[in-house]
Parts: sequence; structure tokens; C-alpha cells
Amino acid sequence: MKKGFLLLLFTGLYAITLHSQTLHLRVGVAPSRLNWTQNPGGFERTIYKAPVLGYALGLGIEYLDRQWFSLSSDFNFYRSGGKYTSEEEMQVRQYSEVILDYGSFSTVINFNPLHGATKVQLQLGPRVDFLLGGKNQESLFEINQVEGLTEINYGFNVGLGLYRSFRKTQIGLQGTWLQRFEDLVPFTYTRTGVGNEGHETIFLLQLSLGLHLK
Repeated sequence: MKKGFLLLLFTGLYAITLHSQTLHLRVGVAPSRLNWTQNPGGFERTIYKAPVLGYALGLGIEYLDRQWFSLSSDFNFYRSGGKYTSEEEMQVRQYSEVILDYGSFSTVINFNPLHGATKVQLQLGPRVDFLLGGKNQESLFEINQVEGLTEINYGFNVGLGLYRSFRKTQIGLQGTWLQRFEDLVPFTYTRTGVGNEGHETIFLLQLSLGLHLK
């Protein structure tokens, strides 16, 4: 899977760079929450309720800029998950967490209602996430004995950015909400008869340094 993601990354970069106008390097954080429910529809119990503040690193290319709109393609690496709250730890007398690392590729349409030296940008478009690390944690042992986690997930980005351009560079702040079509843990019963269902809520907040190529 990692080799497939890297191949997609380099192929996409090569094709898009031919028409690129601005190259973005993005660095920031990924606040996330893991909504994990045991026995959904019955005597429900929600676990891993504490949020996780992970990293978010990205490389993006903006192209086909027509002032009012443009296209962008981004590769992001980010960390997400959830962990026990202090109350959960007291109930079960142990600490547990689910920490996951992802690679993500997206192509979005940018709408630019303000498009001078200062630019406001609204984004919407599809993306695909690849689970790169964390699936073999001890906390996921029972899940891995059955269906396991969703390792490739499709979804879309909803983003808002504020940018300021100079002669050859650009600085900005970008916020992106990541929405997925499938659950991280599709509803399933473990071998102990416990039903599980879980999905992640993820938001990327990144500083952006851009280089105008044209």
C-alpha cells in the first residue's frame, strides 16, 4: 500500500507540475476525534472520547488559475485518532489509545471571491486516504481478528484559506475539514461478541508558504 501511495504521489506531481503556477508547502496540526461505539443500537458504550492533536504536513500545487477560480492538488501526511479520557481510564483501570498515520491525495476546485494580492479561497473536491501506520496496535487486536480497519477510504475536502501574495512568494493559513464516505471501523462483531462501529472526525489547520512558478 505504501508503494502504491508513493507511486501515485510521484505520478501526480509529474503530471500536475507541467501546468503548475504556485507550489505550496504546508505545515500544521490535525485535531481529530475518534467516535467509537460498542454495541450500537443496543446497550451502547462510547470509548476513546478524548481528542488527539496530530501533525499535518503537505505539499500542494495550484494551477489553471483564472482569478475567480483555480484547481489545486495536494498530498498530505497527517496523524489522527482518539484516546481514553481520564474518566474512561478510571473505569477500566488502564490507558488506551488509537493513533493512526495517513497519506492523502486530493484535487479540489478553488473559488476565489477575493483574488487580489490578498486572496480568500473556498475549496471543495474529492480525495483518497491511505492508512500508512498504526493498524497493528495492541488496542486494535480484537478488531484485526475480524474485518480490521478500513485502509483505503474515499471522501471530500471542504476548505477555507486566506493568502497574501508578494512578488515571488505567498504566505497563508489554510483550514480543511476531511469528510469520509466509509467508517474507519465498519459495524462488526468481534470474537467475544462485542459489536463495534467507529469513524473519525478530522480537521487540518496549516500554515502555507507558496512559491509562484509563473
